[in-house]
Amino acid sequence: MPSILKLRRGTTSEHISFTGVEGELTADTSKDCVVLHDGLTAGGFEVAMSSTHISIVDLQTEVAASADFADFKTRIAGL
Repeated sequence: MPSILKLRRGTTSEHISFTGVEGELTADTSKDCVVLHDGLTAGGFEVAMSSTHISIVDLQTEVAASADFADFKTRIAGL
């Protein structure tokens, strides 16, 4: 049986005032994108949009190779 990953989600206006925990991924339902949170920045950082995809395999590789959250953000920006 396949596993299901369900992300917390909300509109862009709801994301603007939301500060997720470090490493949390949420779904922006207005922009159809995934948002990465650092525990400090309200709104987080868009990491995947409908026109620009980061594969799950690439994302898993970067998570496994990252030393910390700052390193992970740098690695994701390079994809």
